[in-house]
Parts: sequence; C-alpha cells; structure tokens
Amino acid sequence: MKRPLGELLVEAGAITEEGLREALAFQRNRGIGLAEAVVQLGHADEGGVTRVLARQQGLPFVDLDRGQISESLLERVPAEVARTQGILPLVERDGALVVAIDDPLKRIVAEELEFLLGTPVACALAGPAALARALERHYGATDGGPPSDGVSPGVEDAGGDEAPVVRLVMRTFRDAVAMRASDIHIESHGARVAVRYRIDGMLREVAEHPPHLASALI
Repeated sequence: MKRPLGELLVEAGAITEEGLREALAFQRNRGIGLAEAVVQLGHADEGGVTRVLARQQGLPFVDLDRGQISESLLERVPAEVARTQGILPLVERDGALVVAIDDPLKRIVAEELEFLLGTPVACALAGPAALARALERHYGATDGGPPSDGVSPGVEDAGGDEAPVVRLVMRTFRDAVAMRASDIHIESHGARVAVRYRIDGMLREVAEHPPHLASALI
C-alpha cells in the first residue's frame, strides 16, 4: 500500500507539518493535487516534490533540464501526439521506449502509445513546468489549434474500424477500476475530448483525444 504523499514530503524534509496542513486545505479548495498545491504555495520547489511523488508511485524521476535527447527518438513520437498528450520520449532501455510524463495518472497514455508504436513503453516522472519547457524546446511552441488529422495514440479513425475504439473504451474502464475511480467523465471541448476520473472526490484529467472520437467513445 502506498504511503500518503504528504507523509513522505514531511519525512523528506520538503515541507513542515504546518505547511502540509496548509497545502491540504489549499488543495481541497481548488481541486488540485497535493504536489501542485505544495509548489503553488512555495513550500517546496517542483523538482523536490516530483522526486518524492515519483518514489511514492514507484516511477523513476527525470530532470528534463539536463541531458540531451536524440533526434531519432524525438521523431518516433509525432509532435502533435507529444504536445497533446504531454509526453516526451527520453531513451530506449531494455527494449522499451522510456517517456516522460508529469502526472502518474498519465501512465494510461503510455499504454495508448504502445499501440501506436508497436513497442513497449515505460514512464518516468518529470515536473509539469519542466516537461512543458522540454516539449517546447524539442518540438517547438504549439499554436493551440487542433491537430489537422491526428488521432490519439493507438486509436484509428472510428469510421474505418471500431476495434481500436473498443479497446480504448475497455482500457479506460480497466484503468478507472485500478485507480479506484468512482466516475468516468468523457467531455467534448470543441478541439479535443477529455477523459477524467473522479478519484477520492476530485476529478483528474487522465487523457485527451481528437474531437472526431467523441461520439464513438460516448
């Protein structure tokens, strides 16, 4: 059983007991994660908090402000997919592509990416701001518009073959159960379809897909 993140942050000296109480209240009021609340309040830096969160989740931590990524690896993940899903390829290790994510719940994205690339995908955890900087550095700034004809990793056009969409729906249910979610929300926001889980009373976005998949997913 995972130990509470707050307990681990205090144990690591990243935050005081008083700071933790403040962060927990701040988190509840704004519906955000504890790690984000701690950083926003200035109790600890993003890197330190992410290191502790990675340890709690059993994921390796990666500092994206250091090191280089080969062009061949970057080319394996299309820019639209990397920006939309918030993932960054890092290295190939033991036959798997290791990608950076900024939220442990995004491990579902790694499973989708396996369908797209046909290779095992493993995750490492990075800070949200660090990942945003790295994505802009390696893939360029996004224009904020929808992909021209992109599809979510591992999902083919719903009009051509429904099997990939069925697999996506089944995986969404499976992961929701594994994460002890009480609700699954599929929300169409014009240029994207967001999938959110309600976990411990809070909605957390775990994935997004192109708008043409909305009706098929629902």
